[in-house]
Amino acid sequence: MATLLESTCSYGPGTLDAAYHNASSYAITPISTQVGALSYLPVTVNESTVGTSYQSYRNLYNNNTLAVSLGAGFVGFFGCIMLLSGIFNWTMRLFPAIPNWFTGSISIFFRRHVSLTAAFKKDRNVPLRLWGYPMGLIPTRLESFVVLLSYVYLVLACAIGYTPPVENNPIFPNARVEIGRHVANRIGTIALFIYPLAIIFAGRNNVLLFITRWNYSVFNMYHRHLARIFLLLTMAHGASMTITLKSNSVAAYMEALLAAHVRWGIVSVVVIGLLAFQSVLFLRRRSYETFLLIHITLAVVVLLGVHFHAKPWGFNGFTWAVIAIWCLDRVIRLVRMFSFGIQEATVTIKAEETLKVTVPKPRYWKAKPGQYSFVSFLKPSCFWQSHPFSTISESDTEISFAIKIKGGATHGLYKQVASLPGHTDIIKVVVEGPYGFSSPVSQYSETLLLASGNGIPGLYDHAMRLSRAGGHHSVKLVWVIRNWRSVSWMLEELKALKDTRVNVTVYVTKPKDTLDYNIDTVTLHSSLLSSEKNRELDYDGNDENLPTKVLASLKACLSHVVFEEGRPDIDCLIQEEITNAEGSVAVVACGHDSMVDTVRYSVAFHLGASQHRVDYFEELQVWS
Repeated sequence: MATLLESTCSYGPGTLDAAYHNASSYAITPISTQVGALSYLPVTVNESTVGTSYQSYRNLYNNNTLAVSLGAGFVGFFGCIMLLSGIFNWTMRLFPAIPNWFTGSISIFFRRHVSLTAAFKKDRNVPLRLWGYPMGLIPTRLESFVVLLSYVYLVLACAIGYTPPVENNPIFPNARVEIGRHVANRIGTIALFIYPLAIIFAGRNNVLLFITRWNYSVFNMYHRHLARIFLLLTMAHGASMTITLKSNSVAAYMEALLAAHVRWGIVSVVVIGLLAFQSVLFLRRRSYETFLLIHITLAVVVLLGVHFHAKPWGFNGFTWAVIAIWCLDRVIRLVRMFSFGIQEATVTIKAEETLKVTVPKPRYWKAKPGQYSFVSFLKPSCFWQSHPFSTISESDTEISFAIKIKGGATHGLYKQVASLPGHTDIIKVVVEGPYGFSSPVSQYSETLLLASGNGIPGLYDHAMRLSRAGGHHSVKLVWVIRNWRSVSWMLEELKALKDTRVNVTVYVTKPKDTLDYNIDTVTLHSSLLSSEKNRELDYDGNDENLPTKVLASLKACLSHVVFEEGRPDIDCLIQEEITNAEGSVAVVACGHDSMVDTVRYSVAFHLGASQHRVDYFEELQVWS
């Protein structure tokens, strides 16, 4: 062995060159080029053929490598957006003094025209309508810019950077097939990178929520746009492959359709299209539970289709990532529910339009103002459903929810509770949460809380927490309701605000409605009897003046509350608050979508009316 190594190592460049030239003198051009043909002499290879083959395979693999890089680049693009947003939001949260540095004209201009304002005019939560039907929601101007950049990036990624077709390409029969296959490969690969991103954006237990401090509505908006992009890319991938195969030959196209991975690909594209159609806002809001069941079912079919379509090419790691994301989200949900435990909730009908749900909670379970939780009522008809509601922390051992009676599960609960004495029932529930972030209103000198309808719970919680805090924080709570009976939803909570520094104003937009309904007077009467001042208010069903007496007693009981009849001038309220501010101002809104949009628009318009920092926080969560 040592001799052999020494002999081998003795060869130098000259010796090797001599051996090469000696062998070349005996080289022949093979007669047969069939695979497996034997030759006992050195053979020559056509340099032009080798060069063509090399360039063909180089273009193919370089295109595939570029596709991976561009797909990763798109993920990186969103990663940078989220990282920058997270740094900004966490800095503002952890260092309260920093926002006060940015009160100049540049900051006001940017927030008024870019970061705070709606994309067009003032509608962000009010849906875009087509033929009278709600079709979708338009993001803010800054969010719309991010979405636009996403589309521009992907159009460029799929359209540029291709090498010219190679003449006499040994892989593809003609230039059209070569170009088509390169385009299809790149689009399909980029689509696979977007797929897990769209799934993780849809999850409740998304670590990116914590990193960015975005609310779930923002992630849900990006989820829908990423899903649409995924649909467009899969359609483009399928169209490119179809053109490529038919350009080769019809026989090749028909043969390809027999392959299992191709059929799974076709199934995926069709079902993704169904998912997009089924996700139109009108259908989501018409019956959310039906939408959700169909949505999950179709999503599972898409997952299977993409998995088996990508598996032959070694790309099924993307689908395993999707499965891992989905399973992790479900596991965390179960952990949250088991940690809270099954509790017996007291469910009471308030004013024939709201369910007041009071739930005992573990002492370690804490919810901050503005956070929400998913509640599951353990009834045979709806135990699998979970709906999000703003959480009110009544005490260290109790939380409550004010749930508007609509269709579906809430209407079924209403019928059950309405049939019982006192319109009260004990129902077992499971609470999953809390979710979301609490608006940092305590960092500001003045806070204006604007709520309408069932948007009051979170804002009441803010008001109560601020009233307990020290300092000279100015707090104003404005609640807009339709009629007097709605006061019964939060009567006890409004009583609790007495002798606090919270200035409460309630606007009743239709004050005469309640006086026409006996049930309203009974509801308010029952609630008011809990107050010692109103023990003398006896109920007499034949007393025609009872509604008037109850209303007078209500105002006496809530003497610290200013009641106004009619609609508030939101713009005037905000202008007055900002103009007269003696320090930084936080404006928080939650309620009807049109009111919330009006608040956003007014705050953006009046940012320059104060020399102090003014910020807007929106606690309306859009789920459908």
